[in-house]
Amino acid sequence: MVTAVILGYAGLVVVQVGRTGGRGWRDAARTATRTGTRRPGTWAAASGVCCLAGLLAVLVTPLAVPILAGYALAALHAVHPRTPASAAVPALTAGCPRPPVPAALAAGTRSDAS
Repeated sequence: MVTAVILGYAGLVVVQVGRTGGRGWRDAARTATRTGTRRPGTWAAASGVCCLAGLLAVLVTPLAVPILAGYALAALHAVHPRTPASAAVPALTAGCPRPPVPAALAAGTRSDAS
């Protein structure tokens, strides 16, 4: 059981490192810890994915293990929670000025004169 929990935690850390471009292992570990405590189901799902991948790695031929690792990583990305897009948009655009209006629209010319 402890091994499964550690594998799930390691899976969440790897996904978080991948989202930061391969930098910030310590920050990724902190984020994975926060994710695991806030959403224990995510940690359990990541543990299940890692245990299933480990079991399948024992059962398949060695040539297929890298392919299995890719599928396991894709499954970990699928179970890892994301911020909703609607929550992220106001935070990104809160301090931004209005974008410039294209010249054709500013002049009042329209192609579908009605």
